[in-house]
Amino acid sequence: DYPEAIFESFDTTPIAAASIGQVHRATLPDGTEVAVKVQYPGIEEAMHSDLKNTKILSLFQKVLFFRTDTKGIMEELETRFLDECNYLQEAAYQEEFYQRFANHPGIVVPRVYHDFTTRRVLTSEFQEGIGFYEWLKKDPSSEERHGIAKLLYRFYIGSLYLDGNFNCDPHPGNYVFRPDGKVAFLDYGCCRPFPAERRALWTQLCSSVYLKDTEMVEKL
Repeated sequence: DYPEAIFESFDTTPIAAASIGQVHRATLPDGTEVAVKVQYPGIEEAMHSDLKNTKILSLFQKVLFFRTDTKGIMEELETRFLDECNYLQEAAYQEEFYQRFANHPGIVVPRVYHDFTTRRVLTSEFQEGIGFYEWLKKDPSSEERHGIAKLLYRFYIGSLYLDGNFNCDPHPGNYVFRPDGKVAFLDYGCCRPFPAERRALWTQLCSSVYLKDTEMVEKL
């Protein structure tokens, strides 16, 4: 179907570029303003082909230490990249973050409109705001900078340790500063869930490093 048959309005001129697609501003039939991410044609097939290319594996073997688990790294990369090609998976990750931060005073996760989302099209709530570098040009105070740093830390690092899901792409283009002072986080294509036992080990490792417990660090 053409966008005009699904949305009340659809701006064919993209407002932003995503890693493997582009973002358009649109309006749902009920008048809700949304951002629609549309995947470039052929991306998933190209990704499959590139990841199976033995030259890439050979390159990793040359540039990484010989004891590195190159096969494990490539398998992890393949899983994360192919996840990013599936907007239904991204929508699931975004919904998880949306539920987790629904009542947070400073962090906003855009709502996903699942009825308007497919494997190659992701529709979510539109967020007004300015980018990171535009925000810096406003010369924010030390207090404002500290507040934003706490929000970024809570979202990216806190989500890993407290919620078990790590958003792996903290690029400044993936969040905007809203007029109300909140920060809206926009991209959930590259996320990585971690089980509780792995997070507990990392916490123990960090504590051991902080306490300079060399014996425990070596053990872990």
